[in-house]
Amino acid sequence: MDKIYPLKLTPVLKDAIWGGYKLADKYGAATPGTQIAENWCLTVRDDGMSVIENGPYAGLSLGEYLKGLGRYTDTPFPILIKFIDAKTDLSVQVHPDDDFARIHENDSGKTEMWYITEADEGAQIVYGLKENADKNDLLSDDGNTIRGALNYIDVKAGDVYYIPSGLVHALCGGITIAEIQQSSDLTYRLYDYGRIGKDGKPRELHTEKAIECIKNFSDDDITALRYKNNMGKDISVIASSEYFTVKKLSLSAQGITLNTSGKDCSLVAVDGEGEIISGVNSYKIKKGESYFLPLEIGEYSVRADKMVNIILSYSNH
Repeated sequence: MDKIYPLKLTPVLKDAIWGGYKLADKYGAATPGTQIAENWCLTVRDDGMSVIENGPYAGLSLGEYLKGLGRYTDTPFPILIKFIDAKTDLSVQVHPDDDFARIHENDSGKTEMWYITEADEGAQIVYGLKENADKNDLLSDDGNTIRGALNYIDVKAGDVYYIPSGLVHALCGGITIAEIQQSSDLTYRLYDYGRIGKDGKPRELHTEKAIECIKNFSDDDITALRYKNNMGKDISVIASSEYFTVKKLSLSAQGITLNTSGKDCSLVAVDGEGEIISGVNSYKIKKGESYFLPLEIGEYSVRADKMVNIILSYSNH
């Protein structure tokens, strides 16, 4: 087999006090009953590295594979893709932009998008501040004052939310998402409900840096970065920015032919099962599984006998 083929990736699992059991029980990330907060589906980082699961390169890290192709030898891989299971509320937080992150953290900023795969009835997210809120309200020692400044919105499965750096946000309990983001783990916590971490100490807040990073966005500002285009019922662009493009494939007893078009691509199944066909070979993909397609693959197909929903992503850098 040639060294260029769809690479199935082994998940990198992360724990947190707010994590649940869905990623193990419903997305196949681990033995059922295992508590998991995040499943990093595609990651090339020192604190989490994808490993190839199939074919002649099984057992090799994705980072080493890419270096073998002569890519990302001097620059970091630009995106990270994950599933998140919020059994309880995540902290209210904000991510820095590239300029702030370079100056203060020697890192890149973090812009992300969420595709909601599951949401309990009545589930909500924090999405920015209320129109007349003062960000200085977030400096209060009173949790009611802080929560009163936050913009809560109801969500459901299939919703897409773009989270540019500088936007105050939080996943609340009862929500599972697929997240595509810049490959940065910089998060500044504004508020964490007074929770105690696993070390027995209050979880760290980063209020001063967070306040510096907050930007004001109108609904139009954010919507302009989502639903940039619609390519038909089988495939549609659900987020497009300077950092990444994200498409959703929805196939039912049919197939579609695609092309990597000079981009390394990620395919992550968020529901159902199907297969990726490259050359004469086919590769099964089902809910929770992730494949990396090197740009050299060129034309390939995705097919479903019944139904499959896949998030297709690639970096724009």
